[in-house]
Amino acid sequence: MKNIRTQLFTFITAGTIIAAAGIFTGCSKKPNTDRTAADRLTVTDNSQTPIERKESWHSTNKKIAIVFGYGYNTEEFVKGTMSRLEKKYGIADETAESGLILPLIFPDDFKVGGTTRISRLNSKIDGIELCGLITLGAPENTNKAIGALQEDYSNNMPYPVYTFFPQDDDIVGIQATSDFIVDKSTSADKLEEDKLEEEYEQTMVEGIDQMIDRSIEYMLLTDSPLPSDKDLEYHVKKIVGEHYKLKRYIDAETGLQSVNHFIID
Repeated sequence: MKNIRTQLFTFITAGTIIAAAGIFTGCSKKPNTDRTAADRLTVTDNSQTPIERKESWHSTNKKIAIVFGYGYNTEEFVKGTMSRLEKKYGIADETAESGLILPLIFPDDFKVGGTTRISRLNSKIDGIELCGLITLGAPENTNKAIGALQEDYSNNMPYPVYTFFPQDDDIVGIQATSDFIVDKSTSADKLEEDKLEEEYEQTMVEGIDQMIDRSIEYMLLTDSPLPSDKDLEYHVKKIVGEHYKLKRYIDAETGLQSVNHFIID
């Protein structure tokens, strides 16, 4: 483990370029059981020091889906994020030059007639070979939609699911359907104690662009979900960055500490 952590703390130069060159060969529908996810990680820590990287756009059948939910679905944020990611990874479309990133905007992409249903997530990615799913401000019942995806793989999901600042109040469901959850302390207070009588207003977290970038990087450098073991907190810290303090979520009723649910301050 010491060697693994040394790798993770090391800024990548040539190694990053090599990883970028083979970036799309690591996405798979079946998990690689030869090594653990931690063994395969060599992730650039760019939370403080900017590192110039070569663009790694490449047409690919593999996709990383990003669900833009509450607080992260404004036209300005989505366009800015996708413009930046398109230059590096390409945007998924139906052409022969289809790129890696598949954006899904809630509620616009989830409307059925006059209603909006997050359960449409299943049909949106049906037939698409995912190597990762990222949700930002996930709406109510997102955990059920992801749970249905898990059932398709007999609860042995082959790709990672990273959840940031969910608005789905089913805490147990969120935890069960995600590699990890990152929450804000204000959002966590609402989920734990339900003290707010008015509807909770989701506000964008500073540094979310870097969290998205590092999430994609982790997903591309692993070909299976992050295990919920003693190293998970370490990996989540790397993704969140050093700007925030990270602590584990504690259930207000039971006092139990979550394995994969984290709060940032």
